[in-house]
Amino acid sequence: MRRAAAPSEGNHRAVDYHVHSTFSIDGRSSIEDTCEMALRSGLGEIGFTEHMDFEPEEPGYGFLRYSEYSSAIAMVREKFEGRLTIRKGVEVDYQSRYVEAITEWLRGKEFDFAVGSVHFVNGKAIDLGNMDEETLRTLYPDYCREAILSIKSELFEVIGHFDLISSFCQIPSEVKRKYTPSVIEALLDSKVYLEVNSRGFREGKKDTVPGRDILRDFFKKGGRRISIGSDAHSAELVGSGIHESLVLIGKLKPINLEFIFQA
Repeated sequence: MRRAAAPSEGNHRAVDYHVHSTFSIDGRSSIEDTCEMALRSGLGEIGFTEHMDFEPEEPGYGFLRYSEYSSAIAMVREKFEGRLTIRKGVEVDYQSRYVEAITEWLRGKEFDFAVGSVHFVNGKAIDLGNMDEETLRTLYPDYCREAILSIKSELFEVIGHFDLISSFCQIPSEVKRKYTPSVIEALLDSKVYLEVNSRGFREGKKDTVPGRDILRDFFKKGGRRISIGSDAHSAELVGSGIHESLVLIGKLKPINLEFIFQA
């Protein structure tokens, strides 16, 4: 996987490195339709990050068909050659208790990048809207612990939408100040890229995931490696919130940012 410094603002191609198609159980558009929309939206690059779930109770368990997915990526790369750069990725639902299964599944498979995302904590899904806020808040320390373990596993190029749990409940600022610095330190000690996920702008919250406070702390402590993606699950949402996220990043005034894949 190629890593290079991001170009100066204004002359780089717009990208979206977190997109799902119907190869994810909750995707609603085909890979081809998603690529067509990416072109119409002015994107120069797109990264598919289809879900790979390891929780047996998860509806998407066993859903991703690697061979068919690989063939579909090869087809659209040929069709859109010279017009759209297409990255073949995967978003792994990381749980430390399944690390051996994740390691074994990734072995021998070819991806441009793998995203590790925490959706389950202690066997409980944090993003299905079926837990009350107080329960979610009690999971925050363990959520951060799982994020750290995903980074230290060295299985992933990117940590996906860190602090996603805050999208579903209000985490007190003092709790975040206690637990998020350890996640940032783990990132700084690794070669893993922090994803700036634009879903917050798409949902009208005028912020990214993680939010500006965590990003500010990340940059202040010397964090430079970032990826960026919309988390689109349908073609019409590809690239949504990317511009606003880049504007927010610019306001935080990071120095010498390193964007994944950007040259």
